[in-house]
Amino acid sequence: MCDFIQAEYEAHKKRNSGQTKCQVVVSRTFGKTENVTEGLPSWIITKDKNATLLISNEKLDNANDMLGAIKKEVEGRANGLFCF
Repeated sequence: MCDFIQAEYEAHKKRNSGQTKCQVVVSRTFGKTENVTEGLPSWIITKDKNATLLISNEKLDNANDMLGAIKKEVEGRANGLFCF
């Protein structure tokens, strides 16, 4: 799933010179939160430090949890691949 999303994101960005918007819809318990909502922004930031990202959720606590995970990755406090 991650390889597919990365390839689609890069292809979409090459086709469009303006904003790039992505929506990923998969069934529950598929790992979208960890792989896409938390992992993709960290990967995008490593490629473009000036990227603007929006993480949204119906529940504020869920959004804060996701942003907290991304912050740990970016700050290097998580044992992830994107620590720098």
